[in-house]
Amino acid sequence: MVSEWERLDLEKKEAEKKLNSLKRQQRELQRVMSSFPIEKREPLYDTDLVITQRFNEVLKLIEDLRADLAKYPAAAASSSSGAALDENDI
Repeated sequence: MVSEWERLDLEKKEAEKKLNSLKRQQRELQRVMSSFPIEKREPLYDTDLVITQRFNEVLKLIEDLRADLAKYPAAAASSSSGAALDENDI
């Protein structure tokens, strides 16, 4: 029967092997990435595009809300803030 210490030692050795393997993979990835000039690298996540898309989605939601509010002008006038939305609120 394997003692608790022996079992833990085996687990530690396995974990060290995995860690060393991951470190080798990381070094290899860094080596490959460094062989590409920075200006040639494709961004993994195009934040400008995503921000623009999100902004357009928000504008569409605002337009939809305005259209809904226009259907019920009395409700818009008696909102909790007491004022209807106008162009300057955005």
